Amino acid sequence: MNTLKISNISAIGFICILALHHIINVDINPSWQPISMYALGNLGWLMNISFILLGLSFSALGIYVFQNLKTKGGKIGGILMLIAAIGNFLAGIFNTDPIHTLPENMTTSGSVHTGAAG
Repeated sequence: MNTLKISNISAIGFICILALHHIINVDINPSWQPISMYALGNLGWLMNISFILLGLSFSALGIYVFQNLKTKGGKIGGILMLIAAIGNFLAGIFNTDPIHTLPENMTTSGSVHTGAAG
């Protein structure tokens, strides 16, 4: 399977799981709360999988861009996609803290998650 197919299938998986979370977890309001909050509930493992799928999508697309665009900008774009993938993998592995957690009370997992998003 080529990298573009992997990227597309992974991105579609991310979108489907996120849409499912919007339907089944009505306690989270995505208009003002980050989607990372979905990872804190009983079905949080689904959000972890979706972040990993998004990381896989970014990785595959970054590899495709790096291999197929021969310009300097193409190479830089591919590398930036791979860096974005690392952030998504970290977000999938390390859950965020609840939204109102003060910086001095953040867990290691929440700190890593927040750093990966930045």
